Amino acid sequence: SQDLQIYHDGSNSYIDDTGDGDLRIRSNFLQIEKYTGETMATFNDDNAVSLYFNNVKKLETTSTGITVTGDSSTFTSATGSRPLVQIVSTANDTDGGYLLFTKDRGQAPVDGDTLGSIEFKGEDAGQNLTLYSKITGDIHETAEGDESGELNFYVANNGTLQTGLFMKGDKTTAG
Repeated sequence: SQDLQIYHDGSNSYIDDTGDGDLRIRSNFLQIEKYTGETMATFNDDNAVSLYFNNVKKLETTSTGITVTGDSSTFTSATGSRPLVQIVSTANDTDGGYLLFTKDRGQAPVDGDTLGSIEFKGEDAGQNLTLYSKITGDIHETAEGDESGELNFYVANNGTLQTGLFMKGDKTTAG
């Protein structure tokens, strides 16, 4: 039968499965490599599935979800009018999901370090990508026992980002 064929047409190589049922590749460990030997993906039985970019692991499934490695992750929606990143807790308790920003400098932190920020950008009338507002969480004081933080809300006013609301310890200031 011609249901399963492996062939080369002079330019590309193919595995064609045209018969009834699924094409199943079965292994305890499966690794897909570039012709040079660089790893592109690994599939480990009852364990992690990993995807690589240029032989560097970028995404890995874990027993608790996924781990994404790199300087940034972009989620793009070409079809939805309101793209959404949602964190949902399905545990039967009173806690919801949370978003965690952690900064590890590899050495002691210093006053003024920004721990994380959320930026809100959109296009202006000239279709230039513009920062309209931002929230930052900063370290105000790092001395052990006197640690304090800051939460800053910034808004654009006449083309310039300005402090709209500033919270530090027991002090709140409106801009």
